[in-house]
Amino acid sequence: MLQQTAASWTPGVVGVTVVAGTDGTIEVAAEGVWLSDRNGRRLLDVPADLALPEAPDVSADPRHRYTHLEVGPYTRLCEVLRAGVEGFAPSNRVPVPTFADGLACMQVLDAIRTSADADGAVVPIGD
Repeated sequence: MLQQTAASWTPGVVGVTVVAGTDGTIEVAAEGVWLSDRNGRRLLDVPADLALPEAPDVSADPRHRYTHLEVGPYTRLCEVLRAGVEGFAPSNRVPVPTFADGLACMQVLDAIRTSADADGAVVPIGD
């Protein structure tokens, strides 16, 4: 399951996400995105259109515990929203998620829960 939260109890959380596949593993960590495969482990370059703005310094103020992690991605989100409101296409190549994307995510999560309840049985995901 993929999740982002600012409510984590983990000290110094950096929002790590790992996606493992048959040909490799992608790991999103504080220093960037890592690819591990038959050729070893390496940090991937960030394409210019996906680079985030400079993050503010880490704050000791509990109200800003995760500001340095969240400002960049939310800046990009707001840029896409603004472009939509003004009638322009988003400037980056990442497609804006749709309702259908959200529905597909919920169907996958439902299938995972159903599979777990059925001792790991394969659960097809419908249209």
